[in-house]
Amino acid sequence: MVYGTSIALPGEFFSVNKTLSTDDLLASLQQRMSSLRPIPMSQHCRRKVFMHKELNNCSHVFLRQDRLTKFQVAPYSGPHLVVPRAYKHFTIQVGSRQQTVSIDRLKPAFQLAEIQPYRVSFSINRLTDCVGELCGAAVKTSDKELN
Repeated sequence: MVYGTSIALPGEFFSVNKTLSTDDLLASLQQRMSSLRPIPMSQHCRRKVFMHKELNNCSHVFLRQDRLTKFQVAPYSGPHLVVPRAYKHFTIQVGSRQQTVSIDRLKPAFQLAEIQPYRVSFSINRLTDCVGELCGAAVKTSDKELN
């Protein structure tokens, strides 16, 4: 029942349409079927891989170990030297052999520049001069000596 209409018998719920000819029905069906468009396919299992922006410029890389490892074992080995590189794979020096690896398993290795060790020089004579005193407690600034 619909509000505002008169009470109807079960057979009177639907209005009777005029009978369509077979040709009209077929043309209507073809027109509706041609207007249907497929839904774009979804790729649920497609995994996006992160590629570091410095991967194409680095000289050394870390290689991810794709195997089951024991507890507290490093997931990456390296750093390994990059020999030649291509779009989707690098050839790296692993030990004494070269290995071609997909970039999905690589991460750039950032290394510190060579730093010369800082050398500290001191005089042993200075240490023997202050025996019995508190060495280094007196700081000389201009003409005053602070304790």
